[in-house]
Amino acid sequence: NNLNGGGVAWDETIITVGGGSVIDTAKAVSASVSSGSEFWLEDHLKNGEVFPEKFLPKPIIAVPTTSGTGSEVTMWATIWDMDEKKKYSLSNRALYPRIALLDPQLTVTLPQKETVYSGLDALSHAMESIWNKNNNPVSNVFAIKAIEMVYKYLPELCQVPDNIALRSQLHSASLFAGLAFSNTKTALAHSISYPLTAHFNVPHGLACAFTLPALIAFNAEESKDDLMTVAKTLGFTSIDDFQIGMIGFYKVIGVGNLLKEFISNVKDMLRFLPEMISTERAGNNLRYADIGDVEKIITNSWEMIFG
Repeated sequence: NNLNGGGVAWDETIITVGGGSVIDTAKAVSASVSSGSEFWLEDHLKNGEVFPEKFLPKPIIAVPTTSGTGSEVTMWATIWDMDEKKKYSLSNRALYPRIALLDPQLTVTLPQKETVYSGLDALSHAMESIWNKNNNPVSNVFAIKAIEMVYKYLPELCQVPDNIALRSQLHSASLFAGLAFSNTKTALAHSISYPLTAHFNVPHGLACAFTLPALIAFNAEESKDDLMTVAKTLGFTSIDDFQIGMIGFYKVIGVGNLLKEFISNVKDMLRFLPEMISTERAGNNLRYADIGDVEKIITNSWEMIFG
């Protein structure tokens, strides 16, 4: 009750401690409780029911225990209907957590696979904000720093997972990536990823990051200057070298082995091409992509990782 100010009633506060799904759940609970109807959330997500005229969700204090989603600094919540194999998004500016508390000590016991998955999620958020129609100078600053930190520190962390200094760097990278895509939203990599999670249970960060190396080349046609800035920050002198470097990075952290645990054949993914282009996400991509483009991106991605 001492946390007064900004017109926020703190007498009923949601404190959420966990990964992105936990924080997103807190946003959904906050919205539902504030809607005045136990059926509002489902009606909103599935039928387009609008937010209440005076939407005042319960304030959220978010404490992330993974380094990847950035949900502690965004207004979005991802909600899955696994029966329908469909992903929904809850979005409202009032759903930004009021306070975000980042303590890297809380991530030290995170298993290595989940560490990699969440690190790849942060990388995806940052990369997606680069080749984005909503890209801007502010998002670029956060995105480039996040990419640099994930690229540098995630392989090291895989070797010494209890290193608090490295955990701190990844936690900061996740925050920066969250601040980047909170400006831009995500794009084609996320759009492609959703059927991979829905139909094959591929963890979100891995599903999103799968296509990033191929998307570097695909999006260079429209985003070359920004991508060259990223490349130079990582020590590369061309887009081709940047792509090769990212493939090498994937090999070091074991992306291929992780992906093979869920999908054994590229043809399995191609069955769901029509589901991989959502206007909500693919529409943010600076370069337009049709189903034929997505098929090439997936095929090229598979060859880059397993070729």
